Amino acid sequence: MEPEMSEATDAAANALQHNIKTKGQNAYYYAHSKSRDSVYNFGGEPQKLESTKIELKPESKIKIESIKNYSWSDGKKTVKIYIERDCIDGLSDEHIEILCEENSKSFCLTLKEEADKLHHELKLPKLHDEVKKATYKKKDGNRLVISLYKGRESTWYQLQDK
Repeated sequence: MEPEMSEATDAAANALQHNIKTKGQNAYYYAHSKSRDSVYNFGGEPQKLESTKIELKPESKIKIESIKNYSWSDGKKTVKIYIERDCIDGLSDEHIEILCEENSKSFCLTLKEEADKLHHELKLPKLHDEVKKATYKKKDGNRLVISLYKGRESTWYQLQDK
C-alpha cells in the first residue's frame, strides 16, 4: 500500500507544480509554491517601543461584608430602606457613603468602619424604577433609614427587578 500512497502524493505535487509552471503568478496554488523558509519579514525585526514599570499596590486589608438583612417600605414619592447594624451608632457622616446617580436604577450604600478595616455594603444594582436621589438619617443609635426619591410617582411592589 505504501507505494500507492507515495505515488498519489507525487502525482499531487506534480500537478501543483505543473499548475504553477503553466500559469505563473496567476496560478490558483501560487501562494503555496514557496516554502515556509523563504517567507520574508519586510518590516524588519520587532522593536520594543516603550518600557514602563508597573508598581503593584499591596493588597487592601479592608474586608467588605454585604448587608443582606434590611427591610423597605413604599411611599408615594419615596422608598425607604431600613438597616440595623451595631456599627452605625459610632459612625460619623464621613464614614457613610451613598452612591446614587440621578435617574439611575442602581444604589449602593457603604458603611466604613476604620478601626476594624471592615466595610458593610448594600448594593442594589437593579431597582424597580428610576430614583432622583438618596438621603439617609440615623435613628435610635444603630438604625439607618435611607430615603430613595422616586423619579416618578408609582407603586413599587418589589424593591428590585429580577
